[in-house]
Amino acid sequence: MPITNISIYGLDEVKEYINPDRIKKELAIGVGLAVLQLHREIKHSIYTRYNVDQSKIDSALSGRSSSTQTTGRNFIKDGLEYRSAHTDLAKFPYTWAMGNINPGAKRQGKVHSVTVKRGTTKIVYGKEHRGGFTQKNGVRGTQMFERLGKSRLPLRLLFGPSVVQMVNTVYDYDPKVKEVLNNLEQTIIDNFIP
Repeated sequence: MPITNISIYGLDEVKEYINPDRIKKELAIGVGLAVLQLHREIKHSIYTRYNVDQSKIDSALSGRSSSTQTTGRNFIKDGLEYRSAHTDLAKFPYTWAMGNINPGAKRQGKVHSVTVKRGTTKIVYGKEHRGGFTQKNGVRGTQMFERLGKSRLPLRLLFGPSVVQMVNTVYDYDPKVKEVLNNLEQTIIDNFIP
């Protein structure tokens, strides 16, 4: 399962000054609120860029609790960490139309297109350039596959980006996320480091 840990300057320094097993309530709540603000900005940035359910972004966040104090303690101990499995392409909005993806092909089939990024729909070519297709897979519902050869089997499941990959993208490239991160780091330094 992919994992990413967002580096927040000041959290490591806080750990140096305190006993991680005896974190004061005010410190835990303050860090919890500050880090959750960064998470909200990351979530907003991902949601405006990608066709992903916000609850999926929330569930990828490690250490979150219904208690802000517990959440803060977890962030101080473990940092801001996201974990998520890869998402198959059928979990993103997709459509299909009759046609061909390979020039010169005489027989038409269903050509699937998927919208991973908002406002950008792309044809699913697959790694073997045989196109992607969906099929019902028992209780798992619809998944998107490609054939590895001319015969019906074997198949390969086609994946889109995981939430971890989306987090890394917005963390690296979104100036608003960088701004909130810088403010968070300054808040931690000003208020929580003796």
